[in-house]
Amino acid sequence: MKPLSRKLIHINIILLSFALVLVWSCGGDSEEIISPPETKIGEFIDENTYKVFPTNTDNFGVAEFRLWVPETSQALKAVVVLVHSYNSNGLGFANSTYWQEFAKKENVALLAANLTISNSSSVSYTDARRGSGKALLFSLEQLAEKIGQPYVNDLPILMRGYSAGGVFSNSFSDFQPERLLGFANIRGGGLHLTSEKNIRIPAMMFFGEFDAVERNNRIVETIAIKRKLGANWSLIIEPGLDHFGSLDKAEDMIQFFFSKVLEHRLEGSGGQLREIKEADGWLGDNVRLEAYSFDNYPYDITKASWLIDEEFSSKWLDFQAQ
Repeated sequence: MKPLSRKLIHINIILLSFALVLVWSCGGDSEEIISPPETKIGEFIDENTYKVFPTNTDNFGVAEFRLWVPETSQALKAVVVLVHSYNSNGLGFANSTYWQEFAKKENVALLAANLTISNSSSVSYTDARRGSGKALLFSLEQLAEKIGQPYVNDLPILMRGYSAGGVFSNSFSDFQPERLLGFANIRGGGLHLTSEKNIRIPAMMFFGEFDAVERNNRIVETIAIKRKLGANWSLIIEPGLDHFGSLDKAEDMIQFFFSKVLEHRLEGSGGQLREIKEADGWLGDNVRLEAYSFDNYPYDITKASWLIDEEFSSKWLDFQAQ
């Protein structure tokens, strides 16, 4: 066989180089084609409102959250989350003068929620452990970044919920106990069983005197279970009200309670949470309408409401005596 000429060798080298370029180029195009599209988790509705898209496993149909922060040169202390009744849009709470004044006074942010049930899930959004709680935290992160104050995402949370919103607040205390300063449940009776992780979180549950018996019984039972474990939880009765009665007095009581929780649980300006021992509080009897310091309580402490301090215990007594 005759050896290849230099000219043929040169031509072969050029052809081989061209083939390699084609292979490399096609390989690059192929890789781009098979790359999966980026999944969009949510979107901004406006500058202060974020919406999370539900997945097939999430327990909500709609999850929208609106953030409001007071104008201040000081670092904020906490985020107050406001969740309203079943399938109702509570975004307007972020624009409420009543809650904005509280936020200015206590130097906290407001996060209002619009949550509805999912048509594809048998679990209600009221169980924060099944998707709705994660949606809240993700939205807070996005909104904090949007307003240029990312530290707001790391602040501890106070949570106020009415009816289904109160049920959500109860389950959130089990979902993220390390984030929760305290919570209040107004007449939310469909309560989930929770672990012992939340017993040191100050909590207050309201029930209307003339609300449905089944709903009130569930609230009373939940408090009783927790109090047997020494939980920092209290029951408060709303005289003369049913499930849909005025919330005004309850809201005033909650704001007073939240102020007390901020006072007793926050350490310094870094947002560290102080644990309150059961024996550090007061105890109240809902039937006799009496309150005593922990060491001086004359009745069964497991059947008493836990009260955060003496001043709050006086307010607790006055509220139920109305």
